[in-house]
Amino acid sequence: MLHTNENILLSQLKKGERKAFDQLYERYWLICCEAAYKRLSNQEQAEDIVQNIFVRLWIKRATLEISNMHNYLMVAVRNGVLDYYKQHKHATVFQENFDDMLSETEMPDNILDAKELMELTYAFGETLPAKRKKIFLLHICGKYSTSEIAVRLKLSQKTVQNQIRTSLLELKERIALFLF
Repeated sequence: MLHTNENILLSQLKKGERKAFDQLYERYWLICCEAAYKRLSNQEQAEDIVQNIFVRLWIKRATLEISNMHNYLMVAVRNGVLDYYKQHKHATVFQENFDDMLSETEMPDNILDAKELMELTYAFGETLPAKRKKIFLLHICGKYSTSEIAVRLKLSQKTVQNQIRTSLLELKERIALFLF
């Protein structure tokens, strides 16, 4: 019954019926805010992200193809939080455990596209201890070679290689657990 009702609401939303939007908003607002707050630990920012999601939903209602509203909104929340952290690099270290982020990733057929994989990789980098984080992000984001990182951070190249290898093995293990 819920799916039929939701399908009807989605169909009405697509036609621009405000009451359908209001019902979806009431049904999912709190769930989305809780998901965003879990990742941010900032109620005001969580509510801003969710508000923006619902504004975009209304604006793009005629062109969106949504088969599962809950999954659509959870992915939108996750992406909104990732965008927030990209825009606010000065913000505190990524609050969410990388494992939680992976386990909550809901996409068609559970396939990660390249953009989402890079977002998860950056998020993983934010969870590393300070020294490894700096090395990992310089290598992944900055595209620096191990010798360039060694010179830049005044470390031996072997130390840099070991830190990158350790990080990549851990990342590979976490993503493999999620995919399989």
